[in-house]
Amino acid sequence: MRLWKIGVKEKKAERLTDNKDRISSLFLSSDGHHAVTIHERSLSYEFDNKIKPAVFLYDLEKGEHKQIYNEAKYNISAIHWDRDSKGFYAVNQFTHDPRYVIAYIAEAHYFRLADGATAQVNLGWERGWPTRTIDLR
Repeated sequence: MRLWKIGVKEKKAERLTDNKDRISSLFLSSDGHHAVTIHERSLSYEFDNKIKPAVFLYDLEKGEHKQIYNEAKYNISAIHWDRDSKGFYAVNQFTHDPRYVIAYIAEAHYFRLADGATAQVNLGWERGWPTRTIDLR
């Protein structure tokens, strides 16, 4: 439900999030400096798809966070961090339906921490590749 930082030696716990919703997924970077969370904001989303989950990026060193992938076209379901923790891949459940996420195509998007740039990843499938892309590497 909430994100906490626990100091074992200090025997101290510090709450990192001020959310009133539920954190359904947590994805910690391999270096431990960042985390991405997916917050469920509705108990009935799985059935009615009205209020989408929110995705947040946390800088655990600075104690800061910001919402990412908050445009209507994104339905982020999973995060996979790079081994060097300089960015991560987000799995987007893409659909043309403005509300329901029932039939979708799983797309990969890369998010670069240095500048917050994001772009869809070319998976080499002609039917799944967008007409406009950005090369982040």
